[in-house]
Amino acid sequence: MKIDYSLPQSSASLFYLDANVRWGLRHVQAGFSEAPIGFLERAYHVFFGVVLFTPILGHGLAAIDYSLNGRITALKLKETDPYRRGFEFGSRLKEQTQFLYECAKKKIDERIAESPIDFQRSLDQLKAHIPPHMHEEMRGLSAGAAVSMEDVYKVHTFLDVYAGQYGCSAVASVKEGGNVRRVAKTNHFGNQSWCSRLRALEDAPLQDGIKAHQQALADASVDDTVQAAVFDVHQKKVYMASAWEHAAWKMASLFSFFKSKREAATRKEIYAAFNLDWPWPVLSPYFVPVSFKSQDGRKSFVNLTVPGYLGVLRGMNQEGVVVGCCQSGNNRQEGIPVTLLFRDLLENSATAAEAERRLQTLRPASSMNLIVVGKDGAFAAELDPLRAQTGTADIARI
Repeated sequence: MKIDYSLPQSSASLFYLDANVRWGLRHVQAGFSEAPIGFLERAYHVFFGVVLFTPILGHGLAAIDYSLNGRITALKLKETDPYRRGFEFGSRLKEQTQFLYECAKKKIDERIAESPIDFQRSLDQLKAHIPPHMHEEMRGLSAGAAVSMEDVYKVHTFLDVYAGQYGCSAVASVKEGGNVRRVAKTNHFGNQSWCSRLRALEDAPLQDGIKAHQQALADASVDDTVQAAVFDVHQKKVYMASAWEHAAWKMASLFSFFKSKREAATRKEIYAAFNLDWPWPVLSPYFVPVSFKSQDGRKSFVNLTVPGYLGVLRGMNQEGVVVGCCQSGNNRQEGIPVTLLFRDLLENSATAAEAERRLQTLRPASSMNLIVVGKDGAFAAELDPLRAQTGTADIARI
């Protein structure tokens, strides 16, 4: 899979973006983050971030910041050996990984304080189900980013141990012969606001491609939406943006997109669109496409992730298979950490049907909604380890 490091706009637009938006967001959110930094450092980040939003002056300061610190628009990992690949990922994003781990530590410590014994028992169960090659990548990540292995485990099992109720939204559509079929998922624990978001996705007119999917995501957005992404399955393109609840509307002009060689025209158009909702706004400027090469027969894939995180919240492999989560729930049992399970689907599936068959053989550690899309169609699944042996409670296909 080829990575395109450019935006569809001009180079001037790219500089405008980096100079005036993303760097400002990083500084402002660092100032209000949960990281254990002092008052003066917080004040510096907030002040500098506000200045960066100022036209002309902000551009000049951002140019200096950019030249001193640099930014990886899309990270293409060169290594295929699991340990060395994890080390490359961690070392190239070392400072960002350490910063985000410090932000996550507060939430994790809150969960530990509730019941230290139960937390450790859950963590030990989850660690035992991490696939060997992912375990080796975590060891490399720990060494490369200079973070403890125990912290790596805690971050990668946080969704399963914490069992929080986050409300990410997703919709997949298949357009063929003028007809559009779709499936949509979001948090549905009975909360009316989440139900209205699901209806917004289901009712969105998706015949107009990318822009219509942006509208659907914008309608389903809330104040903790930190990232939005639309995948064009046949063209193997992804449009992503990170800008709090405004992410969907910024997608046409913000941040990276990567693509592979354009395929021949097809009568079928398949899209998958996702909002990532998270109670830590500090994450939004740090989302980055990271490409993983094929290894031991596994598929190459691109993961829209944050520094230090090897699990998949949403991503696409070399065959155009897209996997994205829609929620995390409150049921947990012994099994594979869910975001590592999603990564397994990307590494080992050439079609949506193949991903569905593989899903039936895997046991998730916690409940989750997800949407899987391929050139052969799409399906939405509800995973609940307490309902069925494989954890699959319900699947809707298009």
